[in-house]
Amino acid sequence: MNLSDAIHPFGEKFSAANNYFFIGIGGQPFNNINAIKETGEPNHAGNAGGHSLWFKFTDGTDAGLVTVDTQGSSIDTLLAIYTGTAVNALTLVASNDDDGTPNGASSLTFDFQLGQTYYIAIDGKNGASGLVLANTKFAPPLNDDFINAEIVSGSTGSISPPSSSNNLRATSEPGEPLHAGQVGNGSVWFEWTAPQSGQVILNTAGSGFDTLLGIYQGNSVTALSEIASNDDDDGSIQGTSQVVFWATAGNTYKVAVDSKNNGLPAGNGGVIQLSWSTNPNPRSDLAVTSVTSSPNPPWLGGTVLYTATVTNNGPDFALGLAVTLAFDTNAYAFNLSTQGNCSVSGNIVTCLPSGILGLGDNRTISVVFDVKSTSPLSTNISISTNSETLDANMTDNTVVLTNQPILKDPPIDRLDNDIPTLPQWGMIFFAALLLLIGSKYSGDKGNSRAC
Repeated sequence: MNLSDAIHPFGEKFSAANNYFFIGIGGQPFNNINAIKETGEPNHAGNAGGHSLWFKFTDGTDAGLVTVDTQGSSIDTLLAIYTGTAVNALTLVASNDDDGTPNGASSLTFDFQLGQTYYIAIDGKNGASGLVLANTKFAPPLNDDFINAEIVSGSTGSISPPSSSNNLRATSEPGEPLHAGQVGNGSVWFEWTAPQSGQVILNTAGSGFDTLLGIYQGNSVTALSEIASNDDDDGSIQGTSQVVFWATAGNTYKVAVDSKNNGLPAGNGGVIQLSWSTNPNPRSDLAVTSVTSSPNPPWLGGTVLYTATVTNNGPDFALGLAVTLAFDTNAYAFNLSTQGNCSVSGNIVTCLPSGILGLGDNRTISVVFDVKSTSPLSTNISISTNSETLDANMTDNTVVLTNQPILKDPPIDRLDNDIPTLPQWGMIFFAALLLLIGSKYSGDKGNSRAC
């Protein structure tokens, strides 16, 4: 009897697959000498093989992409992953013959889902047998790096499992921007080319973690131009993100989905839901709904603060909001202490409030003017608003304030010297002292004459 021929390796049968095969363990040695291929067993990676070993991944507590390889084996291997309950009724998940490493090693990556049992077959190519090394580890998502962005398409669409729709164990690349200005735990990337021009709404509603969202253009992760970004969209679902931007047909946009740090360890994330829709003919209805000034009225040589509120009556988002104030340069001069992103050119102040303006939303801007000492005693000012989105009703976009009064002097209750300052109190005390001395001196002279 040839004893070596009588010994068969453990795990040669599907029904007795090796259960001691854990994710995260590398270099586990096995051999497939004397292993047999069962009746009805598929050809792994398209090769007949002949000496297969079976391993079983049982349901665990973690999920995500798992990489399995046979690098370091002494033979040319075949590798395949299946689901199913019988060797002749299996569903292929992934397979590989050669991965380009020495000795014809094999490797593959598959999406490990909780609640699912997976069977791994390792065979010798063309009947080879010998030492087999098995290595397993969780891997970052396939679209972890900018260069490997997952391609999505359509004017309207969504991403959900089992696509590359999680950022578990994702990383941040050197030079990658902070999405929405926040520190993240690891991003994944998508690439979308606009099939038509229009207003795009893109969000992560339904995702299983606090997301960060960034839209960019560019060909390198270190040289991107931000189109739009968002941390929290202030909607009913806490922690998800939404951006609205104008897309041009044929332009390609890179989409980054990251998990907000929130003090959590790197690689923490979850399932991503990503949805987008394009509106080629958006309409908004902007209105200047409030204008106030303070003080009212101002006075020569003083300052005046104008505050304007703009509301979007919808139905669509207003992008690229601008508010302009046309003022009389004979009366006012623009004051650099103005709040917000405002600039002046001639007699026009232009303010660009940040963010998008949805249905019912409003923005308030404040502009400070210096009142010239030579100003006329009344002036006019016009406040207008517009955006990049077509406005369906322009009749309420402008408010004109005519014959705004300007006082020659500040009111008594606004005089700077109505409450004495410390030096002024000193002067008052000194004047009072002089009066007392003068009064005493006059009294003394009168007494001497009487004598």
